[in-house]
Amino acid sequence: MAVLPSRGRIVVIEDPFVAGFLRSILARRGYEVMALEAPEGAALLRSREQSVDLLITNLPSEFTEFSQTVPLLYLAAFPEPEVAAQFLASRLLPKPFQTEQFLSCVEELVHSM
Repeated sequence: MAVLPSRGRIVVIEDPFVAGFLRSILARRGYEVMALEAPEGAALLRSREQSVDLLITNLPSEFTEFSQTVPLLYLAAFPEPEVAAQFLASRLLPKPFQTEQFLSCVEELVHSM
């Protein structure tokens, strides 16, 4: 079976249950997904060793230093819109959300920069 090329590289920084759920959804759609803790995610983004097409997190204030270089999908039950507004390309998706709504946001943001 041929391996399909990745549709984009996505870093997910969320609690383990949510990260696993999102990884499953995104991998089935052809994305390369890395589920990391916040310090590891920040280190990866700082290193620039691997390009990242989208950051998905519930902790956007931890990543504002990357606001001009990485699109953000902010997932939150109690969102702070002013934090997401600091990013050049961002979407705020309140929890709980529908899978198709989530995937629509991902598609939009992966191709935004």
